[in-house]
Amino acid sequence: MKKFLVLSIALIITTVVGFGCSGDANTPSSSPTSTPPAIVEATATTAAPVDNQNHGGAELGLQLIKANGCLGCHSIDGTTLVGPSWKGLYGSTKTLTDGTTVTADEAYIEESILNSTAKVPEGFLPIMPPFTFTADEVHSIIEYIETLK
Repeated sequence: MKKFLVLSIALIITTVVGFGCSGDANTPSSSPTSTPPAIVEATATTAAPVDNQNHGGAELGLQLIKANGCLGCHSIDGTTLVGPSWKGLYGSTKTLTDGTTVTADEAYIEESILNSTAKVPEGFLPIMPPFTFTADEVHSIIEYIETLK
């Protein structure tokens, strides 16, 4: 009887904590945590439209990353989230999951945006969903990333 009581209390506590910490699926969470997310379904995501008539370059890049939720996984202040931070990324040397190194130049960043599983940085999972940006949009995103020294 004592075992049954202890197991029942443990089950109740687990259930209460589980429901209390899970949040509401209809309410956005406050900020990303270090807890890895569920694996993202790898289907192409069409980039969210932005007003680019009076903007270009890094400014358009910032609009695009905000509109497409990139900052949910990538920080711009050096903080490690689900994906690598973009602060100081451009021009740096990165170690990949296969042990090789690569310079984070325009070609590498473009490939990472368009084919995110091609060269995965060490310490991260290949979970970034693919996006369909135009060549100009990718260039603008890279220009923005380059400003994050």
